[in-house]
Amino acid sequence: MSTEVVQVRLMPPLMILTMLLLCPLLATVPTPELNEKIDPMMVETTEYEVAFLTILDPAENHTYRSGEPVGLRVLVANLGTQEITDLQIEVGLWKSEVVEGQSLEDSWQLQQTWTEIAVCADCFETEIASASLLGGSGYDLFNVQWLAQSGHYRFIVNIVSSQDTDPTNNQYSVDFGVYQAFDIATRAYWDANGEDTLDLSENTVMTTCPGVGMCYDFNLNISYGMLDPFELPEFEIRDIEVELSVTNAGLTDAYLVDRDGTQNHFYDDSNGEDMSNYTIDTIGKEFKVVVGYIPDPTSDGDYFEESTQRYVAELGTSQDYVGRVQIDGTDDAFQIRAKVVGFKLWQNVTISYDCVLNNQERGLPEWLPCEEEMDKDSDALSDVYIIKAHDETFEDLNFAAMTFESRLSSAPLPEKLSQGANDISFEIQNAGLDSANNTYEYAVDVIIDTPTDRVDYYTDVNYLDPETSPIAYRCSVQRENHTLVGGSAPVEDTLCFTYHFMAEGVYNITAYARIVNTDEYVDEISMNNVQKFSVQVVNNPPFVVLDMEAVEPLTLQDEFLLKLSGLDFDAAPGDDRNFRYDLQLVNDEDGTISSLGCINELQMGTTKYCEGRISTQWLRSTHVRGVVTDVYGAEAYVDIPILVWAKGVYEDSSGDFSYEVAYRAEQKIDMEVSNDANGDGSVNSGDKQTDVTLGSLPGTYDSVGVWRLTQDATTPDLIGSQSLELTFPLSDDAIDDDANGTLWYYDEEASAWVNYETRVLSFDGFLKQQTIVWEQEGGDLLSSGLYAVFIAKQGSPPSVGLTDLSVQNLASGVVEVTWELDGILQSDDWLTIYYSSGTTAFDDSNNDAGSKTITNRFIDKWQFLDGVHKTTYQFTVRTENAFGANLDGALSNSTTVDNAVDPEPTVSNVVLTVQDSNVLVTWESSQTVDVHHWEVCRGVDPNSLSTCFDSTGTAEQMLTVKPTIKVKWFYAVSAVDQYGNTVQLGQATLDLSSGAVTTDGDGGDTIGTQVEGGLPSWTYPAIGGVVLLSVIAGVILVVRGGGGDDLDQDWDY
Repeated sequence: MSTEVVQVRLMPPLMILTMLLLCPLLATVPTPELNEKIDPMMVETTEYEVAFLTILDPAENHTYRSGEPVGLRVLVANLGTQEITDLQIEVGLWKSEVVEGQSLEDSWQLQQTWTEIAVCADCFETEIASASLLGGSGYDLFNVQWLAQSGHYRFIVNIVSSQDTDPTNNQYSVDFGVYQAFDIATRAYWDANGEDTLDLSENTVMTTCPGVGMCYDFNLNISYGMLDPFELPEFEIRDIEVELSVTNAGLTDAYLVDRDGTQNHFYDDSNGEDMSNYTIDTIGKEFKVVVGYIPDPTSDGDYFEESTQRYVAELGTSQDYVGRVQIDGTDDAFQIRAKVVGFKLWQNVTISYDCVLNNQERGLPEWLPCEEEMDKDSDALSDVYIIKAHDETFEDLNFAAMTFESRLSSAPLPEKLSQGANDISFEIQNAGLDSANNTYEYAVDVIIDTPTDRVDYYTDVNYLDPETSPIAYRCSVQRENHTLVGGSAPVEDTLCFTYHFMAEGVYNITAYARIVNTDEYVDEISMNNVQKFSVQVVNNPPFVVLDMEAVEPLTLQDEFLLKLSGLDFDAAPGDDRNFRYDLQLVNDEDGTISSLGCINELQMGTTKYCEGRISTQWLRSTHVRGVVTDVYGAEAYVDIPILVWAKGVYEDSSGDFSYEVAYRAEQKIDMEVSNDANGDGSVNSGDKQTDVTLGSLPGTYDSVGVWRLTQDATTPDLIGSQSLELTFPLSDDAIDDDANGTLWYYDEEASAWVNYETRVLSFDGFLKQQTIVWEQEGGDLLSSGLYAVFIAKQGSPPSVGLTDLSVQNLASGVVEVTWELDGILQSDDWLTIYYSSGTTAFDDSNNDAGSKTITNRFIDKWQFLDGVHKTTYQFTVRTENAFGANLDGALSNSTTVDNAVDPEPTVSNVVLTVQDSNVLVTWESSQTVDVHHWEVCRGVDPNSLSTCFDSTGTAEQMLTVKPTIKVKWFYAVSAVDQYGNTVQLGQATLDLSSGAVTTDGDGGDTIGTQVEGGLPSWTYPAIGGVVLLSVIAGVILVVRGGGGDDLDQDWDY
């Protein structure tokens, strides 16, 4: 992570309120998935940063029905320190049709694109403030309006801004499915009149009962088919379940007749006046069908079918049932409801995303279909059908719906709610016969079963307020009571109820609506007075904003201002009571965390301001951490990397020498500055430096200020900014000549003054004093030693330095020095090679220190010829000019001179074995520790053996090419060390002028060993014969040239 620190002007405490109006919040830490609890995270503040946090709608893997409108709602945050003024959102809709042999990711095809400019000068959203969300709590893309068509789809959404600096978090995608438009419809009607309402005051509508009471027959039709009758289905509907419910009040029996005539009685008086239920689950025809697949454990990629019995609906058909209810006449009304509660869908053409994921998890091919359990078709209105029976007066309070307002989803019945306060809306209707004139006073009672094994019960929630019931109360937006429906009040009313979900987990919510003015009206249908819902409550970490204002570099005792803000997407915006703020100092190296102290603190809204001074505690820290914890314990944090410096100021007694340095070290660095330059214990005229030679500047110079700096033994871990201010008098001549003082340091090792580049800081004309300053960022501390100011020209050593230095031994004791520079020297720069056999290249204790100056800037090597055998020499090479040497760019190396094979080996028993085309040379040797390889040389002149052969190792033999000239040859064996030094040792001769040979039994000619150069005895008669033959024939042999196979031989007769 970067260690950069934001540098801005430090703001005093009195400007904080002004800053609140002028400075936006700075950095936001997003959660990668708002629907998952995650660990706290750490980011860094940037100037411009837009992040795509998530897609709120559609929800992941949500299922739409064909023809249903699909919109897009996104969550985009500005995480930078500056406002964002341009932003557009690009949307691609992709469709997947997984076919046999294909994977999901290979099947995507682009269907449609949209581009929406969300932020601009002429847009509704002209900017996104720092650390805020586009649209406040989410942004609806108005341009994205799409009517769903069957298939599996993916929205890939990108945000684009010319101001954004990090495009890696600008894309988000969501998968969702769309099924073909189909409908499972229920329709019920009374047998007596064929309608859904029965007037009980007409005594002719009843059916004769087998027992006491009155009976009424009804009919139920369940149909299933495509909304578009010409569309071919891509699925099978299986195991449709329809729930039949009747009110219990006044009933004594209820039954449904199956297709085979069986009466299924389902009235249950144990439910009191609520209702009795019966589930019809034999709709369609029963078949044994494939319901899924399992992997074949014996063969990779193969699978088996799983089959079982299912009731399969034949699309385009329907099924009829008849039923009967028996009443005792004690209640004036009753109701029957038929509701589709579930079915199974076998998708054998369009493979759903859930199937793909299930197949992936089980190791099956992704394109295999599967059976899914569902509870919604394309037309929700036809899923429920209600028929009623009542007399001429009928009162009914209908609890129509219970919906939620969630910050995590726009769905009225979301899967998840955020922890904390959430609003629940209750929709109440006056469903009586005379709703225009009869006014019901109603109440809603709520029972909430919490995940903490506590059950909350609230009676008539309309009258709850935050003061008396801080956890549950009527929503603050509803200032007036909501207790009436019908008559003088609207026929329908919505009561809003706020409940604080205090813990994470699943909540089971049951709400009851009831008529309060029962002295006037009695609710005759009770089964429609209840709503139930289960929802999971989650809590996500808040967003965090942290910015630090301080002067860079951060130094002990400097002032700072920290601004820490919280932004909780789950909670109500701007709720400053939702957070706890903690500022901490963190050391990543040892894991320690400590609290950060503030001198002044202020909290305004959701931002905490902390002002203070940097203490020694900061020196041992690597980050400043801002932690925001919401009221329910979810936390997140931001770390700002810090690098804090200790500051040392070292001065002489007069303050004329003032050395200031920022550093990091285990201990405090101490230095001593003295005007006693010559070290005699007092400040006197002898401290002045006179007749000094400054580099290659002409003439000599006298100092106008001199000081001795002495460091302690502390070695800093890191050096920051350094500055040295020097104040000294200027003579009238120097003032007239407009001359300035320059800083010089005496390098005792090089015995020379080195110039440090300075600039004039100020001049006091009254005191005739000038102040110059030397500055440097990082590097090394100023060395201990003598510093002086001279009225002399200023310059700096060469900026070019060495990147590589090599010293390599060559034969005969030569040392070759080669170097590489990181640039090209200027015309007035040079390179100097220093050498010595002492401890350094400048040590002349052995009276052999020397140097070589290279003025040709294109030369990159030099040979040292004066070395003594087995003596180690130090070499230092550096670039120089009249103002000194580039010490930082200097490099050193060393080597031990070697000019001989030492110790000298012994060679004996040199044997030459002649073969058809080669001569095998063998020998024996000892004392070979310095032998790198051997060399065998030959020639016709023993003093000039010009044809040589090198071995590839230290084996005591070598196969050489057989000479072609029939003369006497001289052979010698030499030892060669690693640097090429050679020494000639064993010798032998080979005379090819004779034709006599001896056979060694291996088919080769062998000529004996000649250690001293002699010839074997058998050669003398042979030589005599050759001479005699030459004289008789009168032939004169003349040989021109020397020995060697490559010589040009001329033969004259």
